[in-house]
Amino acid sequence: MANFFAQPDALAGGRSFKDVLDDALFGDGDLELSPHRTLSGDRPSLTLLFPKLDAYHVGALLALYEHRHAVQGFVWGINSFDQWGVELGKDLAKDVINHIADQGTSAPLHPFTEALTARYKAARRAGD
Repeated sequence: MANFFAQPDALAGGRSFKDVLDDALFGDGDLELSPHRTLSGDRPSLTLLFPKLDAYHVGALLALYEHRHAVQGFVWGINSFDQWGVELGKDLAKDVINHIADQGTSAPLHPFTEALTARYKAARRAGD
């Protein structure tokens, strides 16, 4: 939890080159790594604490991110939900549905998709 609470501080405050250089020269730091250990700060982040992990809180988290992306799209003048990749996924899903139902496919599936669907079908059979 200490890392969880400290990370927003790191993103917000950063670390100046002078501080990194001082650590390298007078502490246990490595001088060659000084440029890499410098962080600008002023990076916004979002930290959420939930009392428990349940369907309600996961749903709230999903709604938050969906809203956040919609607002970003409005600000940037783009439709966040009209994406060509989503359309391609919908087209490919037709072959995946046939594969899951063991009806064959009109096109071969990507090996990764083949492996995922095989695990899904095995888990589904084990649950029956």
